[in-house]
Amino acid sequence: MLHNTRHKPLPRKPYPAITRRRKRKRVTLIAAFRCEIENEQGVIICADSQESFGDYRVTVEKIRPRDANLYDLCFGGAGQIGDLIDALGNAIEREVIRWDKPYSEDEARRLLENEVVLFNSRQVEAYPAHPDDKVIQFIICLRDKTSHAIYLWKVSGSTVEPIKDHDLIGWNEPVYKHEAKRLYQNVTNKITAMTVGLHVLSFGKATATSIDKPFQVIGVSPALGMWEEPQDVVEELEAKVRGVNETLGRLITLAPDVNTNETTFNYALGVFERAMRGLRELVSTYSGHASAGARFALIASQAGTVEPPLPLKVEAQKKDGDKESND
Repeated sequence: MLHNTRHKPLPRKPYPAITRRRKRKRVTLIAAFRCEIENEQGVIICADSQESFGDYRVTVEKIRPRDANLYDLCFGGAGQIGDLIDALGNAIEREVIRWDKPYSEDEARRLLENEVVLFNSRQVEAYPAHPDDKVIQFIICLRDKTSHAIYLWKVSGSTVEPIKDHDLIGWNEPVYKHEAKRLYQNVTNKITAMTVGLHVLSFGKATATSIDKPFQVIGVSPALGMWEEPQDVVEELEAKVRGVNETLGRLITLAPDVNTNETTFNYALGVFERAMRGLRELVSTYSGHASAGARFALIASQAGTVEPPLPLKVEAQKKDGDKESND
């Protein structure tokens, strides 16, 4: 009787684990608002500061004022690949620094658009990643040091378009755009623009793991230049806004509940009122000193002074001085 003499196939070796370089993801949220600053049309830009690297989360500076020769420059980018965002940001800064004369808004826009198209045809096309992962958005703000004109644009793909009133870029932007649009109709000045921007970022932090503090705020004014708001001011204002949102949420659920007694409802209403008054008092204190603080920051930057005073600390320092003189 014949037997099958074939050997059983040897077991296959397991495939080696595929290791890919972890991507730096700049999945962020950046909001820009046109508003009145010192009785002139200015800009407020707000951004979070989280970047992901694999399973890790790190804090990065996504927006900051830059001295670009004849212009003050601020920009921030959002996308899946941090390396491409950094590279495009550097290309934009180099382009603006090369300008040897002031340009009109349309001329400057065309020059930047040419730079973006060139960057996409070279760096973006050659970068080893899926096309969907290589989509980049930017917000760019320029202030002409000669004419003090302020230009604000949004970069999407290869287009550079002006921002007429406000816009957002970044993570799940349609959700947050709706909230910003709903509140922007009440924006009249710098502090209301900051409040709306920090509200949107706080809402984003509560609903997305890719958005986190510390938040950053950049101001741009024809007369005062370009500056970054002090971090303690931003954090205190964001905390007040978050407190109002939390107490309002409690009221919304209590109001239609017929089982809630009047004592409980009135207590929640009182908590909400105190939160609103706290926000209003903080804004009033800041508004009273912001102009002086911003002017000092402009003078200090020209004179080489290290740190401008923080607007919210001015009142406390004044009170301390009065107390010592009385003693």
